[in-house]
Amino acid sequence: PSSAKYLQMQSKIGWLLKMDFVKKIAKAIVDSQMTGPDEKTRKRSKAYVWGEVKNEKGQTKSAYFSTLETYTLTAVMALRIAQKVLNKNFKTGFQTPSNAYGWRLITEIEETKFGV
Repeated sequence: PSSAKYLQMQSKIGWLLKMDFVKKIAKAIVDSQMTGPDEKTRKRSKAYVWGEVKNEKGQTKSAYFSTLETYTLTAVMALRIAQKVLNKNFKTGFQTPSNAYGWRLITEIEETKFGV
């Protein structure tokens, strides 16, 4: 219900949201509130990922891994992929990292630890 109200309101004031000065105000509000963790926090933090799958028989398997903090991981993975591209290890056309290099790409990061 709240989404429907928002969409109705947006259709009535959409023209206002297209004005440059409104965009600038909105951007300033977002920019003032968008901060990531500092370097000290990034160095002592980790990211944890857990997943579970179930087959038609109802059997389940789960696994997890821990790795670098997400801001750091993003930068490290971007550099790793750039190295692969420079070494001509890539598929042409649009690819997500997982489509281009598979789920094992994360295992190339020394700090990634798996468990089941």
